[in-house]
Amino acid sequence: MQYYETWNFKIGTTIIVLSCMFASIGYCGFDADAPFLSFGTAFLMALVGGAIGGGLICPNPLPAGIVGGLIAGPTGLIAVHFYTLDRAEIYTLEIGLVMCVASLPGLSVGKLIQYVMQKQGH
Repeated sequence: MQYYETWNFKIGTTIIVLSCMFASIGYCGFDADAPFLSFGTAFLMALVGGAIGGGLICPNPLPAGIVGGLIAGPTGLIAVHFYTLDRAEIYTLEIGLVMCVASLPGLSVGKLIQYVMQKQGH
């Protein structure tokens, strides 16, 4: 099986990373333009960005991508929150790495749903 990166994949990845990263930076207080977003606002940003990005990353079947994104976005936000507790300075690379590791459950669930739905013929 050969993997080809499509425009949907690139755009979906950009949407999920940027929405979750901006939400986590704003929520944790590291962004001067959006100081201290409320948890509800940041969670909603991560949830919507994750669902849209997941749907673009995995469009076949669409429910697998959306559910995977719905899990990956908020888990990335929560992981960055716990990682940045008691930190005065943080680098963007650190946030990206934490979010990548925290998004693995969403990726796993999305792939599992995709596998099950393809086995059933959807």
